[in-house]
Amino acid sequence: MKKKVRSRAPMRISFGGGGTEISPHVDMFGGATLSITVAVYARCTVELTDEVGIEITSQDLQVTNIFEKELFDRDELPICDNYIRIGVACLSYLKSRYKINLVEGMRISTSSDAPMGSGLGASSVLTIAILKALDKFFDLNFTKMKISEIAFEIERKILNLSGGKQDHYASAFGGCNYIQYEKNGHTSVESIKLTDKTIQELESSLLCIYTGTSRESAHIIEDQQNAMKSDDKNLSEILIEMAQIANLMRISLLEGDICNLGNLLDKSWHLKKRTSNLISNSKIDEMYNQSIALGAYGGKIAGAGGGGFLILLIPPEIRVKTMMELEKESRMFLPINLVLTGAESWLV
Repeated sequence: MKKKVRSRAPMRISFGGGGTEISPHVDMFGGATLSITVAVYARCTVELTDEVGIEITSQDLQVTNIFEKELFDRDELPICDNYIRIGVACLSYLKSRYKINLVEGMRISTSSDAPMGSGLGASSVLTIAILKALDKFFDLNFTKMKISEIAFEIERKILNLSGGKQDHYASAFGGCNYIQYEKNGHTSVESIKLTDKTIQELESSLLCIYTGTSRESAHIIEDQQNAMKSDDKNLSEILIEMAQIANLMRISLLEGDICNLGNLLDKSWHLKKRTSNLISNSKIDEMYNQSIALGAYGGKIAGAGGGGFLILLIPPEIRVKTMMELEKESRMFLPINLVLTGAESWLV
């Protein structure tokens, strides 16, 4: 056990296939996603203190709960504030499954560069950051794959938060990843080795704009899942095509063809909008159509949809013009710097 450990886990931009890894569709047809991590992080510090109890704090929301160590010996999760339940669930899971030795006088503190509802996978990435710090703190030596699997189990099965798998794997592994999800539950991660030229062109072509609204991804995902459970063959066909497009996007990146990647992004976005009426709205459509009219290759709403950030691929020479036009709708542009490393932890 260390005295103090810090960690950070990168968030991701999902280019294609989002939704194809969600049950029950993935259990019948499998799925595939393509994403890349960016320099927007969830962060965690785990440390020993001189205080009594186990303290878990969300710096962003300024919420702190203190627990008696014995509360983590029970089967059920300790009662806690909703905003710190991920930290509580991670600690409880590791105590139950890996028999870590909790001590009186311990603090877990978290923060995030992006708010929940941004569409960048903030809650899942926070889970990865917490697990990565606890892994180092307790010398558990988890692999990237193991941390991804544990994070998925905690969020989706223990906390029953709606969503898929891609955010956990994307953040843990880092870089550009083509992730395939098999019907039997197996997940494989293919790291896409991009050339320096492709990385530079991609960074120059990406534009990330806040739409002015946050959204609750769970509502959209639940709407899609209800349609899946109703055996909607049209929805299944759309999701299968979206997974196929993710593979075509993978090929475009390997070839360094950013224009074609953008065209595929546009095609995938129009397909995604057909999976739920909650994916888009009049403001998002107006911003997107305006961008296409200005010369954008394509784009999409980050994450499940409904709000958050609009991701565009544009010719770099129209970058300033596009920003000036869209500034009338949103004054928040998120700088995009790609990162090729996944979740990291270090001793302080």
